[in-house]
Amino acid sequence: MTHIDIAAQPREACELINQELILATARKHGAGDDRERCMITEAFFWSLVLSVGDKVHHGFYPAMASVFRKLYGNDITKGGIKKQMKRRDWHWFKDIYEELLQECLPKLDAMEYDFLGRFTDVRAVDSTVIEIVKKLGGKFRATTKGLAALKVHTLFSVKHFVALKVGVTDQCSADINFSFLSREKGVLYVFDLGYWCYGLLTDIMKRKSFFVSRLKEGADVTIEKFLCRGYSAFDGHKKKLMELISSGNLGGELFDAIVQLGDMKERLRLVGLKHDDEWYFYVTNLTDFTPQVIYETYRLRWQIELFFKDLKSGVSLRDITTRTENAIMLEIYAVLIFHLLTRMLMSEAVAKKPVRLSVRKSLAMVKRRLADVVLPMLLGRVRRFRAELRSLLASLLAQCEPG
Repeated sequence: MTHIDIAAQPREACELINQELILATARKHGAGDDRERCMITEAFFWSLVLSVGDKVHHGFYPAMASVFRKLYGNDITKGGIKKQMKRRDWHWFKDIYEELLQECLPKLDAMEYDFLGRFTDVRAVDSTVIEIVKKLGGKFRATTKGLAALKVHTLFSVKHFVALKVGVTDQCSADINFSFLSREKGVLYVFDLGYWCYGLLTDIMKRKSFFVSRLKEGADVTIEKFLCRGYSAFDGHKKKLMELISSGNLGGELFDAIVQLGDMKERLRLVGLKHDDEWYFYVTNLTDFTPQVIYETYRLRWQIELFFKDLKSGVSLRDITTRTENAIMLEIYAVLIFHLLTRMLMSEAVAKKPVRLSVRKSLAMVKRRLADVVLPMLLGRVRRFRAELRSLLASLLAQCEPG
């Protein structure tokens, strides 16, 4: 892999998330400081973002304390960090991520697939499970007795390799409760059986968008018209897919037909491919792609699995050790912010010198270079703040001296 310093200009990341944005969103959610100590809020934000990649070696709280130590020259206790994580509303970080996403998305490099050009975006939907401390088992129930785990549902842009929307539930929660459809037209959604329901398929078509999904086992499928060779015309009644399967009349290596699902009014396309003597069926409203392209489109869902792997391995989101719901959400959005900053810097680097970059290695590189810029920047502001405070204190003391 060709070497390139993707963080050669990390100061741009600081400009994307500037002091005004951090303080304004903090005030909006009551996550700022009680007193006029404006640097504390900004230092908390950056120390949390810069700590997400270090906890695998040092633990989360020690990693965060290390950043504070570099800023202020003295220690902050574990209890002090816990109080900060408990009182600062996580919606503050969520707002910053959404603002950053709006700014970055048009600038991110897009995955090049000839057949993707016709869509506004290609979005995969899936979830990943993260174990948390047992203390939170009452809030985030796990499928395994005696454990606590949360499920992170994600709407993911395959074209830009970035999360567009996140929802957090307990592990036992049904996937279909995650609402992810947007108002945009021409979006292609790719999702697995956990999110599959007739109502979702109808809603996507009403929004003039598209989908590819696995066919749910036991679905009521009536065949309206065969689009592939090897199947005869109907003799008296329209066939059910289960009839063909049970009678052994599902021959060949490929199946393609227009079908009705249950009592849905809309007619859909059902594509089947045989692999190792097992049939795999996919439902879609795409009519002008070959069955093989439909299958390749569904395989794009694997990109979100790579995204989850990068988060768990690259920035240590494999497990969460914080002990409050607010702290958990802060940590999740800090990870997303750091990943988005990395993607932005990767795009800028590729635009200057087209190369293939590893997201995981890029995360580590940006972590090192971003800290080199952010910490001196904050330290300079802290020193100026302290100098102003000393000057103010000297002035007040002078006024109190007897004349």
